[in-house]
Amino acid sequence: MDALTFAGNTLLILIAFTIAAAWVTARTARSKGYKFWLFFVLSVLSWFITAVVTIFLKPKGAVKSKARLSSVLMLTAGAFIEFGALSSLPLLDPAMTDEQIIDALMAPSASGSLVVALAGALLIVAAVANDKRATS
Repeated sequence: MDALTFAGNTLLILIAFTIAAAWVTARTARSKGYKFWLFFVLSVLSWFITAVVTIFLKPKGAVKSKARLSSVLMLTAGAFIEFGALSSLPLLDPAMTDEQIIDALMAPSASGSLVVALAGALLIVAAVANDKRATS
């Protein structure tokens, strides 16, 4: 696989993940009584922050409500996995060319770190989906 194909595929995966994460976050916020499109747009801008906010949101009209422990634990584990994997990526020199950067990220250890980071991000999205409230 050449460098341009790798970069293009990575970009498409990132866009697809962002849209899917935004959809899950907005759907969970809607189940708690908040506006779907507001949370969708906010999640497209920053899906991680919006995911954390959505998990800790109280449903509208609920006097006492706590975040589900399983969602909080999944969020915490996913964040540790994702940011731990991202921290193990190789250090890139600012003087490197674009091709050198893509080649460094195509290395097996870097690709493995990116896959583990994606797994952590999917665990965070699963925590948000787990927090969806049943509609009555």
